[in-house]
Amino acid sequence: MPGQQNIRQIENELAKTLTSVLSKDQSQVAALMVEWWNRQIIHAHCGKRDKAIPRFELVKRHMEIVADIEHDTLVDYFAVELPPESHKSHPMVANQISLVGGTEAEFRRAVTNEWRARETRSRWSTENPWRRELIARYDDRLAEEWCDRHVDICHECNGLSEETKQSKGRALLKWSHYEAPDKIESIAPSVTTPSYIRGTYQVLSIDGRVGWHPDYVALLGFK
Repeated sequence: MPGQQNIRQIENELAKTLTSVLSKDQSQVAALMVEWWNRQIIHAHCGKRDKAIPRFELVKRHMEIVADIEHDTLVDYFAVELPPESHKSHPMVANQISLVGGTEAEFRRAVTNEWRARETRSRWSTENPWRRELIARYDDRLAEEWCDRHVDICHECNGLSEETKQSKGRALLKWSHYEAPDKIESIAPSVTTPSYIRGTYQVLSIDGRVGWHPDYVALLGFK
């Protein structure tokens, strides 16, 4: 790709060549192709793949992108991506985890998955605003599963020590990371990695819709 062109120019030029794609989809297909191509170049420089990108691989990816768009398939774009080094997570993620004595490793996992889920949700909504309703309904589904468990630990911890409350709350945090992705159906058949469920729980924890400590609502001032 010509070095003197910026990404937007490249996408526009590529879109003009996609005559077999519906005109309304050409810009989106071009943007996704350029994004995929750039990712492959980075992986090649890092030794994660061969430097040569064969034509059949390019054609295959093009066909997959077109099919996903035509069928309005949800693509988990950020499933294995990492936040940029400059990323700063919302302080409430750390506040929620610190209430239950979470480790630094648990915090790092939460930050990574929250970023992945938030970026994915934004991307889906931008591609198709009607998806916001689907995202909201799935948030309700995840919150319901969490609520059943949080109600139980609140009952079990009534009158018990802070140490016990932290232990129960940390177990709930672990459930959101390890068990929930295996037990709860995904938002769509095309979303198969655990990061969306893991990250969405962290997204929901920011405004207090979910939490880990039995008394998180009062302790963090959500009410």
